[in-house]
Amino acid sequence: MSEKIKIYLTNELKETLLKDASNFGFLKSNGDVNINNFINTLIVNYYEEHQNKQKYLYASIQNILSHSSLSVEERNRLSEEITHELQTIKNNQGSKKASASISFKPTKNSETAVEYIERVLLQNHSLSSYYASMFASYASLPQDKRELILFKDINDIIQKVIESKQTIIFTMNQGNDKYMAAPYKIAASYEELHNYVLATILSYNDALTQQPSTFRLSKIERLSIHEQKYAFHEEEINVYTRALRNGVQFIYHSNDQPIKVHLNEPYGKRMFERFYVHRPLPTKIEGNDYYFDCSYNQLINYFARFGSNAVIEYPTDLAQRMAKLHFWAYKKYNYKPEHQE
Repeated sequence: MSEKIKIYLTNELKETLLKDASNFGFLKSNGDVNINNFINTLIVNYYEEHQNKQKYLYASIQNILSHSSLSVEERNRLSEEITHELQTIKNNQGSKKASASISFKPTKNSETAVEYIERVLLQNHSLSSYYASMFASYASLPQDKRELILFKDINDIIQKVIESKQTIIFTMNQGNDKYMAAPYKIAASYEELHNYVLATILSYNDALTQQPSTFRLSKIERLSIHEQKYAFHEEEINVYTRALRNGVQFIYHSNDQPIKVHLNEPYGKRMFERFYVHRPLPTKIEGNDYYFDCSYNQLINYFARFGSNAVIEYPTDLAQRMAKLHFWAYKKYNYKPEHQE
């Protein structure tokens, strides 16, 4: 199968596919988006799930129509038409013109899936409309769910290792960083943007260590299973519990101290309620005093924009870190405050 397949779709859908290909690292050696690799991976990893969704919808419609006086042949035909129409409406294809196109050439890995789609799944639909429907169904999912589809093989392997309490070996940064680690859990960030693997690093570039950490699922390369078993210690579990509560994309340490932040009036509380991206979850609130057990980096990144409306009261080293950040920012501006008596 050497011919290219051309698919007509909406501009919005094409932009989503191109953006995902870029965000999830489907790139050529020169940095350009490798849309062919992306589309083939999407088809292989999603066509069965997409078909199961259509089957479920078809069966539901058949069940409703079974109470009618229609013949079996009429019910089947009508069920197919309704299924196709509902899928089109759900994926926002009905009201938008397919004014864009995208082409891909099946690879050795996708040939079986592509042939199955053409011979079995098409039925009365064109090849282009079927793929457009599949891609629109994919694009309707949250970004973290789309990531799990594209990296299904890696996700499946790590989930298997978590269940068996084994370890993994993998690389990152184009093979420059080599890890052996014990995965604890795969979880998405609260913003539903990316999935992260919470794991204890057992060795980094062959140097032994034992450090709880977090890795972007889509950045993991050359993954393999190691037979070594690993049992997590209480300190590690506590670190991962904090990560799952506050944000899995941040680094945590077992010796992190509790944090107290005072939100000044009149804007501190208002800003905390308004700024929700990467917002840490308080463990306790007493008036204008907020207590956290989040990552230090998360707290600095979040509260830096508050300026004088939020003051870290402890731990001292974290308060000094925030003070230095604001001090050096102030030094960059050619500004002298007016003298106030």
